[in-house]
Amino acid sequence: MTAPHPPEERVATEEPCPDESPADGWRAMTRRQTHRFGSVVFALIDFLVVLAPSLVLAANARQGGLPRTDGLDLVAASAVIGAVHAVIVWNRLRDETRHAQRIGDVWISEFDSLVVLAFGATMLLVLVLGGFAEQHAVLVNNGWPVIAMWTAVQITAVIISEISGRLVFRWLEQREPDEN
Repeated sequence: MTAPHPPEERVATEEPCPDESPADGWRAMTRRQTHRFGSVVFALIDFLVVLAPSLVLAANARQGGLPRTDGLDLVAASAVIGAVHAVIVWNRLRDETRHAQRIGDVWISEFDSLVVLAFGATMLLVLVLGGFAEQHAVLVNNGWPVIAMWTAVQITAVIISEISGRLVFRWLEQREPDEN
């Protein structure tokens, strides 16, 4: 009768089967796959953040004074702006994760950019419509469409969020690395 190998020896000599997955049935994702998946999901969330104010307005268009188009032109403009910005965010995330010293810095700057975009897309509209109501009414009465103001405000929010995200990333990456 042969004695079994000690546990240390048995672990060292056994090769893991490539087909085996963890006990819970999930296959572990590599870091690269995680970043790819995360960047796509984040770009989709970014698109939805740009689109959300127009969907709210379109749902209440008749009460808000937009009976002709029902706000669908604003949804279309926001969808185009959101799609372009989602591609920009996706590319920036891929680039920053390749060059970042710390991956956490990338995600901190991205979430900062997303928060700035969410507040900018809604609060800029409130400021423009509330603060410049008379000027806006004069422009609309002179033939300027509401979509022009809407598009300008959404593009401004996107630009502010991009600047914010890039500055935060740059600031985080320029810090001295921890000496642990």
